[in-house]
Amino acid sequence: MGFSSTSFDSSSSSGPTPSSGTCEHTNYAQAASDPYWQLAMKAELDALQLNRTWTLVPLPHGHKLIGCKWVYKIKYNLDSSIKHYKARLVAKGYTQIEGVDCSETFSPTAKITTLCYLLSVATTRGGLYGPSSRSLPTGGESGVSVE
Repeated sequence: MGFSSTSFDSSSSSGPTPSSGTCEHTNYAQAASDPYWQLAMKAELDALQLNRTWTLVPLPHGHKLIGCKWVYKIKYNLDSSIKHYKARLVAKGYTQIEGVDCSETFSPTAKITTLCYLLSVATTRGGLYGPSSRSLPTGGESGVSVE
């Protein structure tokens, strides 16, 4: 299974039909009955657990619980065939008040392609010191693919 996305073989004759998986749903109730989106949501939850994204703790007295929602996106190949289904579980961060509801805020991260580019530039210019880039883990070694 890929990293928080579900791959789809567009050459398969059992691809999605108009009633199953060809639209980006706007809520969980719509997506929950669709097997393609079920797999995408499972892949996202598996990735979040694998990365230890959160730690469950008791809700402190006087604090509000921050909700979350699913965001669904179909990724396409250049020929407009479906590449994979991507489901993201996102916090409703617009309700947070730093210092009241949370002590840390989310920081966006760079795409892996951006990171690879920066590492290659730093390496060619002699600015990368420390462990060899060959010792860095890649997606293929752990069985997890990163897109």
